[in-house]
Amino acid sequence: MNRFARAVLVSSLTYSFGVWADTCPEDSYKLATQAQVDALGLTGCEIVTGNLEIIDSDEIYNLEPLVPIDEIQGALTISGNTALLNLDGLLNVATAASVSVDSNTILTNVDGLRGLRQVGSLSISNNPKLGDVEGLSGLVTVSGDVILDSNPLVLNLAGLNRLIRIDGNFSIQKNLGLLNTDGLSSLTRIGGDF
Repeated sequence: MNRFARAVLVSSLTYSFGVWADTCPEDSYKLATQAQVDALGLTGCEIVTGNLEIIDSDEIYNLEPLVPIDEIQGALTISGNTALLNLDGLLNVATAASVSVDSNTILTNVDGLRGLRQVGSLSISNNPKLGDVEGLSGLVTVSGDVILDSNPLVLNLAGLNRLIRIDGNFSIQKNLGLLNTDGLSSLTRIGGDF
């Protein structure tokens, strides 16, 4: 292998979680078609160094090609999608600077976020068919704000049972079906307003 090829190979690898990981070819991605999701998945990359946006699509229905991704150093935004039932392809994502799941017409669960351990901020809002937040059961710390707003079918916060610390504000509003907040029993710190 010549020096140039070795330099390219080494520059595309990043040391993450104790192993060498392959960074994605582009810094950030804005995906609006299933073909774009599939193309990113085919790269096999594990780290998005910028933002990953899955937004305003009437055709993205399957995020499973994105399963190799385990770190998003920028924002993960899933918003305005009308054909997306779940987030299952994101199950290996452990960290992100922020996560926003907003205005997804038929999204029924966030189980695809079960690998998430730490985020800068979290917003789950305006998802009319979302039945629960149990997919957030791995989340331990949020260094910014948490917003749960206008998810009318969410009955409880059981998915937040491992959440220990929120350094920012914690806002729960307009979740008309919410019966209790028992899922917050591990929460020991809220740095801002509740």
